[in-house]
Amino acid sequence: IKATTLIEIERNRQIHELGWTPDIDVLSDSIHPEILVDAAIHYLVQREDNKPRIVAQWPYSTKPNLKTPRLRQLVKAGALIAAEIDLRVRRGEVLE
Repeated sequence: IKATTLIEIERNRQIHELGWTPDIDVLSDSIHPEILVDAAIHYLVQREDNKPRIVAQWPYSTKPNLKTPRLRQLVKAGALIAAEIDLRVRRGEVLE
């Protein structure tokens, strides 16, 4: 299975199981700009032993589940970045 497929599956889970819809992303971003990026960074900086390489503040009130395999954390981070990209595209941002 390809990385892009894993990220797409995770993003769909975030939307349909957790309720993190694109509209919620817009609302969250209006309160905390780049919240999705901050959440992705939190997953990215973890090591295999779940100790952070650097301290990254989790931007949501609920705690993240870091007791998952490293691959799962990376997929979650990828899905959060995909959500941030979708948000920017919806705003009309374009690649240079």
